[in-house]
Amino acid sequence: MKNIYALVLLCSSSFVFADAQVILTTENATKGSSVIGMDVVTDSNFKGFQFDLDVTGASSVDLTSCTANIPKKLTVSCTQKGNRIRVLAIDTEYGTDVSAGRMGIGFIKLSGNVSPAISNIEFADKNGEVMASSSVDSK
Repeated sequence: MKNIYALVLLCSSSFVFADAQVILTTENATKGSSVIGMDVVTDSNFKGFQFDLDVTGASSVDLTSCTANIPKKLTVSCTQKGNRIRVLAIDTEYGTDVSAGRMGIGFIKLSGNVSPAISNIEFADKNGEVMASSSVDSK
């Protein structure tokens, strides 16, 4: 069984209008375990993003492939603290940014009764200004 969760961010400030989404695709791998695929979709170029993923109920978490699909030019981090996983990616080259469109992030393997929830999402433009953000859980 496959479930798809999406959190859509709509934000406008001065002259910027950004539509950005973090998409989670959940697929049952074996009994009691699942694989969470993560993607971002934007209609504007961006410099970086971060979000938290609540995995309350997970008995084990494998972050090995968490940022496996992100382009190599980006600096990435995928860390776990308690029931929260923080995913972060930023283009550290001066004067460049990531093109609008869909970008795969990677996969997280979970065991246990987990219903992942996204929160604390931020997308930043090439000037480091927040172009889209949300702190609402997707549950």
